[in-house]
Formats: sequence, C-alpha cells, structure tokens
Amino acid sequence: MAGSFCDYVEDKCLDIFFGNASNATQVLCTIDLSTTTPTDAGGNVTVPTDASYAAVSVTNNLTTWAPSSGGSKHNDIAFTFPTFTTASALVTHFIVKDGSANCLCWGSLTNSKTIDIGDTASFAIGAMVITLT
Repeated sequence: MAGSFCDYVEDKCLDIFFGNASNATQVLCTIDLSTTTPTDAGGNVTVPTDASYAAVSVTNNLTTWAPSSGGSKHNDIAFTFPTFTTASALVTHFIVKDGSANCLCWGSLTNSKTIDIGDTASFAIGAMVITLT
C-alpha cells in the first residue's frame, strides 16, 4: 500500500532544508539554468554556453525563501542571471545546488524559454516553486 507524507511534514522538511541559515551545509545555494533535463543524481545539466552565463548564488534564509505552505516553497526574492552577450539558449529546466555543488532539487520551466543575446533571464518573486511530493 502506498502512502504520503502529510503537508505538515512536507512543510517542515522544506523549511529546514531551504531557509534555515543555521544548517551549515546549506548557507548558500546556486541556481543554474539547463537546456537538458537534469537527473536526480545531479547529472545531465547543460548550462547555456553564453560567455557571460553564471549561476546565481543566493543566501539560504527566510528572506530568500518564503515559509513553506501546502508542501511547497517559493522564492521570496527575484533570481536574476547575467545578461547574455554571445549566444542564445533554449532553457528548459532549473537546478538548485548547495555550496558544494550537490544537487538539491531540479524542475522544468512551465514554458521553455529562448534566452537571446541581450536578454536577462530571471525568476520573479514566487516564480520558482519547489514541491515535496
């Protein structure tokens, strides 16, 4: 018989993992864009080849991540990448890594997006949703 964690446990786990600055292994996170579908092991991440591309580093605290609700957590600040200067990319996924480059989670974009030269990719407040299922 299959079962599920209740929202209460899901919310507690998300709040401990994302937004708890006292968790020393999770003080910083990086957000990467990917043009391929990542794996749960953190592989198959293909970042854009634009010369200016860099992952976004964020502090893992309750300013960055809103408190979890209903088994989901979202960003409470915008995540903005450098402006593309040399190459376009069709971005399909994101990946969140800890400060040691371990995969924490990944997800697909609601709509794949071509980032052209001169464009600045970003996640608006509330746009990145992490759900524990």
